[in-house]
Amino acid sequence: AEEKANLKAAHDKVLGMIDKITVISDEIKRIIEAVDKYVFESVKSTDKADIEQLIKDIADLLATQNITADERTILETADETCNKLIAKIDETVAEINRIDEATNAYNIETVTAEDKENIEQLLADIDVITDTDNLTDDERIQLNGNAETLESLLETINDVAEEIVRIEDAVNSYDESTIKSSDTDDLNQLKADIKALTDATNITKDERAKLVNLDATIDALLKKIADTQVEIERIDEAVNGYDIESVNSSDVQALGKLIDDIETLTNGDNITEEEKTALEDSNATIDELVERLTEVAEEIAKVNDAVNSYDEDSIKSSDSEDLGQLKEDIQAVIDCGNVTENEITALEEMIADVEALEDKIAETEEQLEKIQDIENGYGPETVTSDDKADIETTLAEIDAINPDNLTDEQKAEYDEIKAGFEALIEEIEKADAQVDEIGAELEMFDEERVTIFSKDEIEVLKAKIDELISDENMGEAEKAKLNEYKAQCDNLIEIINAPAEYFAMRIFYFIWDALHWLSSHVVFIFNWIVSMF
Repeated sequence: AEEKANLKAAHDKVLGMIDKITVISDEIKRIIEAVDKYVFESVKSTDKADIEQLIKDIADLLATQNITADERTILETADETCNKLIAKIDETVAEINRIDEATNAYNIETVTAEDKENIEQLLADIDVITDTDNLTDDERIQLNGNAETLESLLETINDVAEEIVRIEDAVNSYDESTIKSSDTDDLNQLKADIKALTDATNITKDERAKLVNLDATIDALLKKIADTQVEIERIDEAVNGYDIESVNSSDVQALGKLIDDIETLTNGDNITEEEKTALEDSNATIDELVERLTEVAEEIAKVNDAVNSYDEDSIKSSDSEDLGQLKEDIQAVIDCGNVTENEITALEEMIADVEALEDKIAETEEQLEKIQDIENGYGPETVTSDDKADIETTLAEIDAINPDNLTDEQKAEYDEIKAGFEALIEEIEKADAQVDEIGAELEMFDEERVTIFSKDEIEVLKAKIDELISDENMGEAEKAKLNEYKAQCDNLIEIINAPAEYFAMRIFYFIWDALHWLSSHVVFIFNWIVSMF
């Protein structure tokens, strides 16, 4: 009986476990079927509560230990899907709220062109979201209402923009050169239209600035109408204030301005025929005054161009006569009664420039004469290194003379002098080279191995040194070095003449040199015999 009771308890427990498994299995099936009926493309905010309940049910199942690993995976996947659906719902609701808040932030009384891009973007955002199936009917109605509001705002912006363009085109259709008093009423109406816009709050800072500028343009046009008659009277009084006997170049700018002013008026459409005739008469009077001033200006320009045609870097003594005549021409202009004090000052500066050119000619001639005198103090037969520093200084002075300041004859003389001094330097350098050659030859002899075979060569070298010492192109420094070389030669000859000294070493070198001399002659004779055959 006890065993039977235990089996009955076990049987009941198993049945309870089977019931538990069945319940969990059915619950999982229900959840999966519920999740599968939702899709991202059509989930709505009205589905949020049901989906959140599914998330809670899934969490409850996942918290138990009565599910298999596969069931847990299925539930976790379902949970992830539910959370994505909630995120989609939240994203849609957030976008609806954003659009609604952004739309309500605008006011028909204050909306401006600066808001246009954002408003158009909001309308585009509404088009995007209303094309989806994620909206409830109420949300769709709300968004459609937002779109209507935004369209009204855009209409206001466009109306203001069109009015500004109309005013701008109207104002720009006028020009000061053609404006007439018959345009006054239209201009005043445009000013009133501008005021209506600037008094409102539907324009941007840039649009306000543009309208202010347009208003200023209208004011300028209105002022032009009023100023035309005043300008005609001013020109008439100004022209009658000049006299051909007293006019001078200081009046040129003012007369030119009057000519320009008359031309502006007569070429425009702001004057009557009678006014045009009077202005042409004034212009003829100005032409007579300007003609006299032009003659004087041409004379000034002529002498100025003449002065500027010379340059200190190229002026030559052959220009002296022309420079003298140019000074006389400049003085004649100074003495004319139609020049101002400033012009006299400028003309006197021209004379100073001409005199500076004459001074440059004189300076060049003095420099040339100076180097001629220096050249006569030297000769290639007697110049030595003692003269080198002075000659190089003179060459620097020669180089300081600009050849372009010399005539062809002077240039030839200059080149000849320069070549002469360069030849002197060559003579000095030649003497230096000869001394260096002696030194190089002397280095070929060694006190320890010099032999009788070298004596003749040393005697020849010594004779060459004596000849150079007597050369007048040798300076004191060169002669001192040559005397030193001569002493070295004497020392070598003394060693050759005293064979007892360094005997062992010298006998070796003597035999070596003898054999070398002999072998060279044997080779020479052998080569000669071979060449015969």
